[in-house]
Amino acid sequence: MRRGFIIFMFFLLVGCSHTQEQEGAGSPPPVPLEVEETQYSIKMGSYSWTKKGPFTSVTSVTDAPSPNQLAAEMEPVYVKGKSEITIDTTGNPILTVNLWNEEELEKEIPSQGNQFTVPDQAG
Repeated sequence: MRRGFIIFMFFLLVGCSHTQEQEGAGSPPPVPLEVEETQYSIKMGSYSWTKKGPFTSVTSVTDAPSPNQLAAEMEPVYVKGKSEITIDTTGNPILTVNLWNEEELEKEIPSQGNQFTVPDQAG
């Protein structure tokens, strides 16, 4: 009886782990920006998304066009310098905010939790 229980638990654990790997980590939920109480939708760039299970974790990593290429397909959102931007997220993700010029990454913008301040200079 004890041996049968151990074999059953083994197949149960292997079966659950296998199912989770087949499903993958999925993708993150939409992440809107909030500026002065107005919400804007954004395009998702490259990301890493991990779905944690009781015994395993599954991670999906994606690659996207550069932010400049993504921005070319979007309507601009005009904000005043020093405006507070809130990124509406669920959970507690690690967020990085970067400032890009016309060609490349210029610098990382400091953020606290899910908020950051727009630089004072236009761009």
